[in-house]
Amino acid sequence: MADENDSGKKSNYPYDPVTWAAVLFAILFAITLIIHAYQIFRYKTWYMWVMIVAIGLEVIGFITRVMSIKNPDSLGVLVISQTGIVVAPAFLAAQDYMIIGRVMSYVGKEYGYINHTKITKIFVGADVFAILTQSSGGALLASADGDLDKMKLAQKVLLFGLALQVITFGIFAFVAIAFDVRSARSPALRVFKEEMKSMRKLWLAFYVSSALITARSIYRTVEFADIKFTPGADDAQGYTYTHEWPLYAFDSIPILISVAFFCVWNPGHWLPTKKGLRMDGTYEEISGGRKYICCGPRKEPKYQGPVATTGDNIEVALHPVMADDNNTVDRSDTNFPYDPTLWAAYLFTVLYGIALLWHLAQAIRYKTGFIIEAIKKITTLWPIVISQTGVIVAPAFLAAQDYMIIGRIMSYVGKEYGYINHTKITKIFVAADIAAILTQASGGSMLSGADGDMNQMKVGQKILLGGLAIQVITFGIFSFVAIAFDIRSSRSPALRPYHNEMRGMRKLWIAFYVSSVLITARSIFRTVEFAEIKFSASDDDPVGYLLNHEWPMYVFDAIPVLISVLFFAFWHPGFWLPAKKGLRIDGTWEEIPGRRRFICCGRRKPGKKRPEVATLPSSSVALTPMSV
Repeated sequence: MADENDSGKKSNYPYDPVTWAAVLFAILFAITLIIHAYQIFRYKTWYMWVMIVAIGLEVIGFITRVMSIKNPDSLGVLVISQTGIVVAPAFLAAQDYMIIGRVMSYVGKEYGYINHTKITKIFVGADVFAILTQSSGGALLASADGDLDKMKLAQKVLLFGLALQVITFGIFAFVAIAFDVRSARSPALRVFKEEMKSMRKLWLAFYVSSALITARSIYRTVEFADIKFTPGADDAQGYTYTHEWPLYAFDSIPILISVAFFCVWNPGHWLPTKKGLRMDGTYEEISGGRKYICCGPRKEPKYQGPVATTGDNIEVALHPVMADDNNTVDRSDTNFPYDPTLWAAYLFTVLYGIALLWHLAQAIRYKTGFIIEAIKKITTLWPIVISQTGVIVAPAFLAAQDYMIIGRIMSYVGKEYGYINHTKITKIFVAADIAAILTQASGGSMLSGADGDMNQMKVGQKILLGGLAIQVITFGIFSFVAIAFDIRSSRSPALRPYHNEMRGMRKLWIAFYVSSVLITARSIFRTVEFAEIKFSASDDDPVGYLLNHEWPMYVFDAIPVLISVLFFAFWHPGFWLPAKKGLRIDGTWEEIPGRRRFICCGRRKPGKKRPEVATLPSSSVALTPMSV
């Protein structure tokens, strides 16, 4: 997979890649990303988040493609580029499944061969499996580095993932077309002629998207099936594989057109925000009597229940990675393998300082004192080793705070909706996170203090990768537990009287989801960064594009973590959650064995007179609602 380009450099591609084309498509996809993000907030079509992921992967794929063209020695960047471009259309297919599921719910499930609630579960489940398979094959192919055995294995994995996607999408297209035909011919829907007619544009967008995604998948299948491996040749052979123009003609352009169609004919124009609302104005009854509405139960008579506060966290740290230089600067003048930008360090220090003060003020206001103690410990850290360790470890503390926030939500809404008791959430996941923090801190310290010792740097690299892997796996499991709780609680008929409280907490859930995605993305970046580092006995310094350049640290680490922190600054848990742990949304207290009623930072102090006392069998506890 290596050719010489016009400048004489070794190329990551079996052809001479065109930089301007990659830049152009990165810009075009970025424009559609902005449009879709705006439309999601305008129409409140939160289910279109999958589209954002699909387009975001395309943007990242083409940005990193430019980087891999400019820096042919960077294997990690090439892996990200190949994986992003190959996998993105699978997310677009998943979005099509969700849109048609919404259409079926709106028009009437009786016109479909498969219930719309099963459409998402069956086809998105198959699509996720196809995504994981293609991701594995794409990453394996990009990292083959001329190893024909590895390339043959990657070819088979990719072909399997693509074949699965084509078959799954073909079955889904049949189900969708059958629903469209049967609903269009239904005499019962003639009274809704105008609504049905206006939705033809949405169906047209879906058909165009389906045709283009299928054509693209067929192209990719032909491309990888056409590759030939010969023992005497260093590189694989195949026309579509060894020429660049088919990538843009049969992959990038079709996907861009598909995305653009949904920009012009967005589902938000026709489909209701409230899931379960039918075209005739009725609500679809689901088992248990729940009437689906996006982001929460159906509106019921207003209930003014207790609303109070809880805590949040923040930690700061800045400075890039690693010590040593790579031809740019004299090693005696810098601790970094590049020429560090001083103003960027100052800027993020100020931004994180503002966020720190903001969260400190909120911690004092909402009486979340346990956060202040954590911040005191973090802010006493000092010079390069601490800088290195702080930047790497800080997001792990942010992940720990996410665990604590969701634990508080589970306690407030009701532990019966979770697969894991909220008291165990903190113990299990925070313990795993502490292990990840200590592991990353040890690895970061070893790398910073290696001073050119290759053996120590290799050990530090392995320790860091182990800590990052623990963090990614732990956070992935936790995200599944949190999402399951969110879905089960939002579907509960018992929580309908608390519609206002549940609806208000959607912002807190959004902040959590944004934080989760950004923390995961940052962890993946750090994993790729340290995984691509190469150590050579002939070279005193380690080599790696991400390691030897400063800007990726700010783009993929500092900025995502800052955004995550700011989301919780704007949508602070204290706006919705009670300061007193154990107080439930219905005004009762969670009973713990031994009749202990949990309150933040310890037991309730007896003897103090408090307003609005709610009497329990053996004691009384004050309910102090807070007006937001």
